[in-house]
Parts: sequence; structure tokens; C-alpha cells
Amino acid sequence: MGWRHLCGHDRTGAFFHRAFTRGRQSHAYLLTGPEGIGKEKVALEVIKFANCENKGPDGACLKCSSCISIEKRNHPDFTEMYPERGTLKIDQVRKFIHRLSFQRMTGRFRCGIIHQADALTEEAANCLLKSLEEPPNRSLLILIAENSRMILKTVYSRCQHVALSLSTPNEITCFLQGKGADEKTAHTLACASMGRPGQAIREWDALRHIRELTGEVKRLLSKVAENALEGDKKTLVRSCAVIEDRINSGDFFGSFYSDTLQEISRTRNTIMRLQGKKLSREVKTLIEDLGRLENTLLQQVPLRVKAMELWKVITENTNALQLGRFFRSPGRKGETIQQWFRQELVPTMGMLELYLRDVLLWQYLGAQGEDFFWIGGFREQMIFDARAYPSQVLKRLIRLVDVFLQDMRLNIQLDLQALSLVLRMREELQYAPGSRNKV
Repeated sequence: MGWRHLCGHDRTGAFFHRAFTRGRQSHAYLLTGPEGIGKEKVALEVIKFANCENKGPDGACLKCSSCISIEKRNHPDFTEMYPERGTLKIDQVRKFIHRLSFQRMTGRFRCGIIHQADALTEEAANCLLKSLEEPPNRSLLILIAENSRMILKTVYSRCQHVALSLSTPNEITCFLQGKGADEKTAHTLACASMGRPGQAIREWDALRHIRELTGEVKRLLSKVAENALEGDKKTLVRSCAVIEDRINSGDFFGSFYSDTLQEISRTRNTIMRLQGKKLSREVKTLIEDLGRLENTLLQQVPLRVKAMELWKVITENTNALQLGRFFRSPGRKGETIQQWFRQELVPTMGMLELYLRDVLLWQYLGAQGEDFFWIGGFREQMIFDARAYPSQVLKRLIRLVDVFLQDMRLNIQLDLQALSLVLRMREELQYAPGSRNKV
């Protein structure tokens, strides 16, 4: 049933269940919480429950035509609005309000979701006010936002605010096990998700896809190895075993991604060397599958791993002009380097700031503060950094990252700002007693 599909939001589900069962629901709700906590999932379950033909004590049935069409986003009484180029403009709001005012066709409520409502411009928010003050009959509007403070006060005051709380690692672990994850993998992803089930689910889905690709690579590698010389056969079998062991290890921290990518690259080079220019169909397919596996791994690298790779670039004696292979542009069609920096580097820098705050917290609380850490899985690295860098240095680094993130919002030469930040952080670190980066 419906509410059981909400990981860690039992109380929220019970709240909406009581409100709609007693007929005391609000015409507008504002759902807030950090990215990946499940705001969109909650909003969809509420709309399903509101229009479900066979609702029960556990929520919507998820089997009736109404629930299925809402899940597929093609229900005639359901509409959504997303930002265009980072903002929700007044023309979008006018069209959205117009659609929301249509006569109901099949559902009990005419429903709408405004995604990233904190991106509403002031004009758009004021345009929305009339619908909030005088809502259409039997309408239900749900606004989704990460930060309620970014919502116009007049809009905020006309919505019932529901703040979603972070889920516990145990709740996320059980939820992932219900999706087929083994206990070790589920626990690892739950601890790394920082209480956000959406992030854990995305990483589990990506890992499942990676394991499927690995199985295909293993099958083709075995076939190619059968026709290779004895020494080459041992090399290919070893490479296959190493890749498979890493993918199935459940250890997604430290050098997991970089080591696995290096092994894939080494395997591909070995195959190319063995076959030369005469490539059989199976070998060509194998090389293509290895490329797909490599690209999938690159696309699925979590922000926490990117942040730690960037921290390695900053603290170790590496070329500051190269931010690492994980920060290269994916090269999507029509994508500019500025867009990529904003999409990848800025959230990575935000994650790095959280890590530095965790290190600072470790200095004050030690292991007792682990329950409050934002980033899990890097305990040994955190202990080393807490001993190597004084608190005053860490505070200055946090300040540098914070200033960088503020500059990013102003679109001030993103690539130059990123390089400048790396160099300034290195300058701060060079005088720390335990620094590995003497410049």
C-alpha cells in the first residue's frame, strides 16, 4: 500500500491519512527538506491517496486506474510545473493556474505540484497568491522546496508547512533490503546517504546496473580468454576477477571508483594489445561493454567521493591545473563548461565544506560526534586530517569554500574561481604541521 513506500516518513504519511480521512485537508501544502529526502515521492503518494478509488488504512491501493495514471504522470486531473533555466516565471505560473482551474474529469481532486518552489520569482509568487487565497473547488496544490526561507512570506503563510525529517540508517537499510540489496551493501549506502533515502536508492539502482554490466563483461572476457595463450589467459581471468570482486565488495569509499576504473582501462589495453588490429566481433563487443561500464561508473560517482578526490588534489603534491578525471565534462550536446562547473563542481565544493566541518567536529567531540557527521565512510581520513590540521586552518578553509560558493551564485568566472580556490587552500595548508603538501 501507499504509505509503506515512503522510507522513514511514517509520521508524515499518518498525518496526511488522518487529514484526508476526516475531510480536514488543506488546499495547499508546502513540503520542505534537503535534496534526496523524498519530497516528490511524498507529494505523489498524497495525490494518489486523494484520488484513489480503493484507499485503505495503509494509503492508496496503487492498483486502480487513478493511482496508475498518476504514477505515469498522465492523469487528466494532475499537472506539474518545473523551473525553466533555474527559475519559475510568471508565464509558467499563469499557465499552471489555468490548468488547475479546469473542471475535474475523473478524480476527486484537481491536483498540482510545483517543483522547486523556492525558485519562484517575486512576480510569479505574487501571481500564485490569488489561487492560494481563493483556491478552485476541490483543488489540491503541493509546493516542494529545499529551503522554506526562500519562499515569499505571503505564499508561505497560505500553505500548511510540512517539514520532512531525515531517515535513520536502520530505516534506509531495511528499505534497500526490501528492494533486493544485501545487508552489507544496504548498510553501507544507508550510512553514506546522510539520512536521505532518495540518494541511497539512486546509488543502489546505479550499482545494480553496474553489476549487470559487469556480469556481461565477465561472460565475454571468459570467451575471449578461451582463445588466448596461457599467459594472456591468466591475465584476463585475473582482471575479470578483480573487477568483479571490486564491484561486489560493497565498499564504495576510498579508492573504490578510481581503482576499478584503472583496472577496466588496464583490461581494455591488454585486450587491444593481444588482438592487434584484427578484432573479432566478440572482442569488439567486449571493448564496447568495458567502455559502457567505465562511463557508467564515471556518471555514478557520488558527490562525497568527488569531494574527497578534490581534497586529495588540494592536499597532495599533484598538479592544481588538473582537478582530476572525475571533474571532466561529460560532453553532453549543447553543454557549456560554465554549465558543467555549476552542475558538478559547485555541489562538490558544498560537500567538501561539509567534510571540513565534520573534521572540525571530530576535533571537538571525537568519536562521540559521529552521529552528527554529514559524510560517512571516511573515518580514517577524517582522523588523519583532524590531527594534521589545526582548527584555525580548518575554519579558514571552510570560509574560503563558503566565499567560493557565494561567488558561484553570481556567475563570476567559475573556472578561474575554482582554480583560485585550490591554490589559496594549498597556501593555507602549507604551514600546517601535518601537511603533505609543502609548496
